[in-house]
Amino acid sequence: MWSIGNEIYDTHMSTGLGITKRLKEIVIKNDPNRNAPITIGSNYMMAEGAQECAKNIDTVGYNYLERLYNEHHETYPDWKIYGSETSSTIQSRGIYHFPLSLLLVSFNDGQCSCLGNCWTSWGAKNTETVISNDRDCPFSQGQFIWTGWDYIGEPTPYHSKSSFFGQIDPAGFPKDTYYLYKSEWASKNVPPFVHLLPY
Repeated sequence: MWSIGNEIYDTHMSTGLGITKRLKEIVIKNDPNRNAPITIGSNYMMAEGAQECAKNIDTVGYNYLERLYNEHHETYPDWKIYGSETSSTIQSRGIYHFPLSLLLVSFNDGQCSCLGNCWTSWGAKNTETVISNDRDCPFSQGQFIWTGWDYIGEPTPYHSKSSFFGQIDPAGFPKDTYYLYKSEWASKNVPPFVHLLPY
């Protein structure tokens, strides 16, 4: 897919639709055979302006807005919907904090629990929710989880140097949820993220 933007604030402002149309023209000019569909990843898809932009592209990417899939599918049944960014669940490999009912971004040791009781305000409740939101939606084209691998930057929790979003930690070791995704999507011979693993 050709992406003309990700989380662009203008998509739900007065200038968004005009910019969307101009960028679409540029893509078509450079890909006249339409080898790939045009898309946008939006975390503003609840706004009328973003929906107007979506009407002018080929595929509609939702960032952390799976809750809108059913509603938008009823309103716009011809839209091709997918999760352009999903998950943002946070965890530290091998760390388990109790009680399970205590929901935090991180605990006193600066780590995020693998039990699903660490969360972000914008992300999914837990990995099971991420999987079922896509798996149980017959009209979703799929999802791109944010992220496969922890990375330096966008620190979450904020006091760290790194994100804790990945299914693989910065040293290359899989976290618990890696295996949860593997059990859902891959066969025993084809593990997910196989191209990322150093071993």
